[in-house]
Parts: sequence; C-alpha cells; structure tokens
Amino acid sequence: MYINLAKVATSKIINGIIIAATALPALFGVLLICLCIGDSRVFWIAFFILPIVVGQVAIVIWRIAHIRKLSRVALYNSLFEEDHDGIITYESLGSMVGLSTSKATQEFMWMNNKGYLKNITVGRTAARVDVRADKSEYKLLTCPTCGANVRVRNGGGGRCDHCGTFSRDEVNGNV
Repeated sequence: MYINLAKVATSKIINGIIIAATALPALFGVLLICLCIGDSRVFWIAFFILPIVVGQVAIVIWRIAHIRKLSRVALYNSLFEEDHDGIITYESLGSMVGLSTSKATQEFMWMNNKGYLKNITVGRTAARVDVRADKSEYKLLTCPTCGANVRVRNGGGGRCDHCGTFSRDEVNGNV
C-alpha cells in the first residue's frame, strides 16, 4: 500500500473544519445583508460585509477542490499496486488516470510532495516503487479464482494474467 492513510484522513478532517468555520459566517453575512435591504445603512453593511463573504466563499471552494484532489489519491495508489515492474512512466500515468501527461504528472507530484503517497521515488520521466530492504522484492501468490500463480511485489498487489482477478499481498495480517 502506497497511500498514507493517516495523512489523508487528517487532511480531510481539517478541510471539513475549515469549510464549516468559513461557511457559517458567510451565511450569517448574507443573512445580515438580506435583512438590511431597504435600510439606509445597507450600503455600509454591504461595503464591509460583502468582501468578507466573498472571501469566505472562495475559501470554501478552494477546500472542496482540495478534497476532490485527495479523493484521487486512492486511484494513484491502485495503479502502483497493480503494476508488475514497479515503474510507471508519466505518459502512461496520464493515460491511465484520464488526464494529459502534464496534468497527471502535476497531480501525482503534488500528492507525492505533500506526503499523501509513500514509498515512491520520483524520476525525470517515470516514478518507481521503493522496495523494502528487509524483504525480497517479489512474492508468488495463488489466484483465488483460477489457482494460477500471481507475481506481486511485497506489500502490493497484482492482477492474474489468466482470469484478471486482483490479488493483494498479506500486509499486517490483512489480505
């Protein structure tokens, strides 16, 4: 598993708190402006409150975009788990996630630099999985569907070449 679950979960909680803390005052500001329409002080209230509300709405939109980006971390994790040789070029990464090469590379680099993905080394043209030094690199598993041998990286997973069933290496007692 190449996803840093603790960091992703913490980031989602922080984003939720930021959204709640900014959305409620923004709604209060809009309500205050609506209540004062027709009042002679509406200009002054709108002059001071409206920029704050607009800023708070911008923060909410920014954090929602961040949460959407975080939801794609699992996709990148699965690509590296299912890869047989542990090396994925940025060009193939883009085609697998449905983005242009530059956008996929930028998104992957952001996830890796922020620490949402772990045990992945970034190169100039490709990314590769770091192999743990205390274990051998590959392990043979038996496909639960057809019984064929499936070669997977330790701690990772792979698809059976015969039937396409995904198999995962046992990590911390979980299969």
